[in-house]
Amino acid sequence: MFKNIGKKIKTLAVVMFAIELVGVIVFGLAVMLSGDISFAGYNAVRSPLAGRGAAILLGLLIWCVGFLASWIGSFFLYGFGELIDKTSETAQNTRRIADLLSVENFRNAMPVNRRPAEENIRPAEPVQNPAPVQDTAASAYGNIVCPSCGTVNDGSFGFCANCGCKIK
Repeated sequence: MFKNIGKKIKTLAVVMFAIELVGVIVFGLAVMLSGDISFAGYNAVRSPLAGRGAAILLGLLIWCVGFLASWIGSFFLYGFGELIDKTSETAQNTRRIADLLSVENFRNAMPVNRRPAEENIRPAEPVQNPAPVQDTAASAYGNIVCPSCGTVNDGSFGFCANCGCKIK
């Protein structure tokens, strides 16, 4: 029942617009053809809007306002159906992405390249503290060169942004 509910709501909006439009046309014609319309029962003074002319103007007003009201109502209902469609699509895509990123699917999809156990891998040698490098361009702007790795750092920090060595 609730499958494709967004599409059903959009179809309902179009059908409701057509039904309301037919109703507005019929009601407007009925008012136009009704004949003499008096304002609040007062017919002593004849004006150009009294009688048949008033009925035609009122019928045209019903057509204009009725069409506009039914169009705006259908517009909102159709937009709600579109919103539900897009939300459902987003939820479906989110589930698809979650399935792709799940650990089991990731393990099954990606081959694991392992090195043979007999291969001896040595850890990297620790870096010895080199002699401090003086960078005149860096110090001219208040920057400090790290004595450990040579990275140019902002002078306001006490530690290197690259290696964490104390630079002040």
